[in-house]
Amino acid sequence: MDSPLERASPSAAGQYGTLLPPERHTVSTFQAGVALFKAVVGPGVLFLPSAVKNAGLVSALGVSLVCGVLAIWCLLLVLDTAQVLRRNGYTIKTMSDIGLAVYGVYGQVMVDVCVVISQLGFCIAYCVFVAENV
Repeated sequence: MDSPLERASPSAAGQYGTLLPPERHTVSTFQAGVALFKAVVGPGVLFLPSAVKNAGLVSALGVSLVCGVLAIWCLLLVLDTAQVLRRNGYTIKTMSDIGLAVYGVYGQVMVDVCVVISQLGFCIAYCVFVAENV
């Protein structure tokens, strides 16, 4: 039986053209990792001193600890889900593949929307930080 991901791939390739083979990508895996690290960690590190000053040391440490634990737990849940789906025969390459396999096209769209909103939040936070300090 074909998985939803395998059935969705040919129509997506027909709509958007063919994908380049991995050896022809212009961005290396290391470069993509560095860009992702800068986008996620950069604004957080820049805002951290101001957040501690506004919240106070004890509450800032507490909130940081709780948010860190929740982020790690959620990441482990996503990794466990991807592992179970791979064991069941699904091809998982992206976060939206997990949404597609679990909830269908609606899940894929919701995962993509959440990723876009998250990235917009990081970009807006970075712009606000630069605007306040320049």
